[in-house]
Amino acid sequence: MTMMQMKTRPGEAWGREKVFQWLCMGALIALAIFVYSPALSFEYVWDDRLLFLESSDLRPGAFRLRRIFEPILVESTYFRPVVLLTMVAEFFTVGVNSAVSHGVNILIFTINALLVFFLGKAMVRTCIGGVYAVPAAMVGALAYLLSPVNVEPVAWVAGRFDLMVTTFVLLALYFGLFGRHLLTTHLLSPLCFFLALLCKEMAITMPVLLLLLAWAKASCTDEPRPSGIWGYLKGVALSPRERGRYLAYAAAFLVYLILRAYFIPQVVHADKNQLQYLTPLTWFAFIGHTELFYLKKLLFPFMSLGPHHPFDISKFPPLKLAIGIGMPIVTAMLIWVTWKKSVLAAVFLMAVLVAFLPVLNIIPLTIGGSIGHERFLLMPSALAAIGLATGTGFLLERLRASPLEDVSAARHKRMSLYVGVVILVWIVVSGINARATLPLWGNNYALWKWAYAKYPEDGYARFMHSVTALDAGYVDEYLSLVELPPSNADDALVYSSYLKGAGRCEEAVHILKQIEDLKGTRFTKQPVYNIQADCYLRLKQYDDALAVIDKNIAQFPTFTTAYTLRSLALYGLGKTDEANAAYEEAMRRVPPTEHRFWKEYREGFLESIKPSAARP
Repeated sequence: MTMMQMKTRPGEAWGREKVFQWLCMGALIALAIFVYSPALSFEYVWDDRLLFLESSDLRPGAFRLRRIFEPILVESTYFRPVVLLTMVAEFFTVGVNSAVSHGVNILIFTINALLVFFLGKAMVRTCIGGVYAVPAAMVGALAYLLSPVNVEPVAWVAGRFDLMVTTFVLLALYFGLFGRHLLTTHLLSPLCFFLALLCKEMAITMPVLLLLLAWAKASCTDEPRPSGIWGYLKGVALSPRERGRYLAYAAAFLVYLILRAYFIPQVVHADKNQLQYLTPLTWFAFIGHTELFYLKKLLFPFMSLGPHHPFDISKFPPLKLAIGIGMPIVTAMLIWVTWKKSVLAAVFLMAVLVAFLPVLNIIPLTIGGSIGHERFLLMPSALAAIGLATGTGFLLERLRASPLEDVSAARHKRMSLYVGVVILVWIVVSGINARATLPLWGNNYALWKWAYAKYPEDGYARFMHSVTALDAGYVDEYLSLVELPPSNADDALVYSSYLKGAGRCEEAVHILKQIEDLKGTRFTKQPVYNIQADCYLRLKQYDDALAVIDKNIAQFPTFTTAYTLRSLALYGLGKTDEANAAYEEAMRRVPPTEHRFWKEYREGFLESIKPSAARP
């Protein structure tokens, strides 16, 4: 023992580790603020308006508690009450403010990065010891914090579903793996599992993830363990002491199913447009391509980022079919080879793959023709980061070994140094890429112009770019993107909006009457009614406007625009008292940020109507 070791007491070493830990945590928080603070100036984009702003039942004035238990989208089975409750709390306390909404997302993501840090630290401490726990955990947390695939859920308010399910899953894993008391392992962990389920359906994999990480943790100890997965399950994970915990998870899941069945009778929904093209063989290939998509994003997240990732499932040429079918087979072989080298690494690989399962298109997802989305990687990438932290601990241990011991030790140390450099470069490049990608989520026009530039031949990307260009006032750009006359209902809808803005309301109404009866989703018909009603108002056909508006409200009672248009139709009909009451009702439903717009809109409308019409 050296004089320095004799002078360093255990308490002093522990104190230095604590200081280092707090410094790392502070650095993670500061880095999260530095990288993601530009999002505070971003607008609500993509589905944010449909999910939060148009849903008047989530705000004061028209709040309805049952709304948080209903599907977040019409004709979907998405059950997300806990996340919707955070939006309600936000709207009731600070109102509708995009800066606050984005700030909450940044806060939740920062908490997730800290949870990755703590889980990584605990796992390294279990497998190697406390010497490398903090620096190794810091590497994993940095990789998670700076990965460009995590930009989407942070910069997009609707990404809160993925952020919060990740938070509660990580908490459930931490309490379940490293809790010291039954209160923590048998109560808090199942409770967090239950809350995770109420955030997003991806949480269903949590008990399996717990089993796998418990296996990874057990593989690091010197205690004798049963060989094989079934022996492990029977002898360790499902031992008499652990059965109570899994009964608690089962009870949490049962309560979730009861709540879900009560509010949403349908269990799942699938993309019917995709199902018509899939055979059992191409379905299996589609799953394989989805797995390949996510693994590429996870390992090399520097290219092909964006809100849209089109995949044509109507065509499966031989090579495409072979790659899709071969991917799960290659994955199984990779797990087997990794198992022979390191049980710990194989178990972490299995955990990441299990976290992917709900989004592998086993049931085709309704995501606009995309094969997947980057936000779905938020939870799997957290598990990968914990695995990276654990692996980094072993690398640091090898780097500490003396190269004079033997040739093998020198070679291992050299290889560990190379791997460490690769990890460091990956983290730095990720951070630069994340900061560069972030501004593209600033508004709808920038977002979909980016998507269209990447996939100019894709119909959905072109359609979304045309919509956002017209909304942003770039009429010439819109006209350059569309074929006239429009050949489908979606393009016809946007064209009618263009005609309305150009003062050609009769033409717009003619087009809208044609597409109203076309087959399509209810998402298409709701704006059809709004544009049609607005055109009737401009044409002074107030009875027709009111009829369309009432039909709109009957089918879509939570959307706000129809209520404001209804008050204008009543003013036009000279029904002043009803119009005033309808306008007040509309202002209770419309976000406060839009009150000034609708006030000016109403004043302009009242100036335009005939002198004999009643005024308030």
